[in-house]
Amino acid sequence: MPTIVVAAFNRPQSLNRLLGSLTKCNFAEPVKLIISIDGSDNELVKGCADFYDWKFGEKLIIAHGEHLGLKEHILRCGDLVNQEESIILFEDDIWVSPFFYEFAVAANNFYTEDSKVAGISLYNYQKTEYDDQFFIPVDDGSDCYFMQVPSSWGQVFNKKGWNDFR
Repeated sequence: MPTIVVAAFNRPQSLNRLLGSLTKCNFAEPVKLIISIDGSDNELVKGCADFYDWKFGEKLIIAHGEHLGLKEHILRCGDLVNQEESIILFEDDIWVSPFFYEFAVAANNFYTEDSKVAGISLYNYQKTEYDDQFFIPVDDGSDCYFMQVPSSWGQVFNKKGWNDFR
C-alpha cells in the first residue's frame, strides 16, 4: 500500500485543509502518513502536524532543521520511496477526493511494471504551467493520458519509477 507523503512549509491553514480532506477518505487497509515540514520558524505548521489525529495507520513527522526550498524538499520527499516502496506525494496547499486512494492504488498496480511510466499524476491539468494556455488532452477514448511533466500536486511514485526519474 502506498505511503502518503505531505510536503508542508509555512501554511498551517492549507495543511489543515489537506489533512481534513484526507480524514474524509476511505482506506481499506492501514496507510502510513508522513508529514515532511521544510525548515521554518512557523510553529503553527508543526503544531498542525503534531496534533492531527491520523486514524488510518502510522503517522511520522519529519521536521527539517533548515529551509530546503520547494525543489529540494520535494526531491527529498520523493526519495522516501526508497524506504516505502511506493508513495503518494502531495503539497500542503491542495485537497483530495475521498476516492483518490483507490484510484492511486489501482493505477500504481497497473503501471508498476511499465518502464515508460515514472509516476502517476492525480492532478488534472487545466492550463499549462509554462505559457498559461488551456490544456486539452487528445480524446482517444481512454480514461487516462500520458505527459512528460512531473507534479507534486498529487503524484504516485514507485521505487523504480522514482529512481529512473531522479
